[in-house]
Amino acid sequence: MSSRIVLFVPSSKALSNENIAAAVIAELIRHWSEGPRDADERAVEAVEARKATETHPRLFATSYHESGHAVVSLALGYPPRQVHVIPDHTSWGTTRNSRIVDPLADIAATLGGPMSEALATGLQPQLPNAKDGDLFHIAKAARRAADPGAVVSQGIKLASAMLVLHWPAVRRVARRLMDQGRLYQTEIMREVCDA
Repeated sequence: MSSRIVLFVPSSKALSNENIAAAVIAELIRHWSEGPRDADERAVEAVEARKATETHPRLFATSYHESGHAVVSLALGYPPRQVHVIPDHTSWGTTRNSRIVDPLADIAATLGGPMSEALATGLQPQLPNAKDGDLFHIAKAARRAADPGAVVSQGIKLASAMLVLHWPAVRRVARRLMDQGRLYQTEIMREVCDA
């Protein structure tokens, strides 16, 4: 796959949901197609994803989503206090962080969730736009920066690079979440260090 995809995020304060989602998808495709994984690893992950999504599709997706938030946050120096998923028919989850003061790190950690979910499921990233959803949080963090469009663009690239670099840790945390439902800071750190 070629890396000729043009990344577009508006540099004005008017950040549209469509532009952010399109930029996330483009950056995901570019980074992941050039990532360090080999063909065997991709094949194994595809089989795992297919099996998991056939039995518990929302739990699988949500576990990778929350794992992505947690691992990117930890990689950027903001260890999450707790991550959990609710294994019911809706399978939603949360990642509890201390306040991330740097808008770039905040955006990257927030994008780590939908980007990880997309990489694991092979589906387009979902950016919930509810008042407490990821897209709302990204826009709120971007407004704290001098150039909101630029910080979103940088956050997309940073989250993507962190996921490529720490993908084994994302997989380990997601698997533990599917098994246990909840992980605390020391358990998350252990999984990341052991990956």
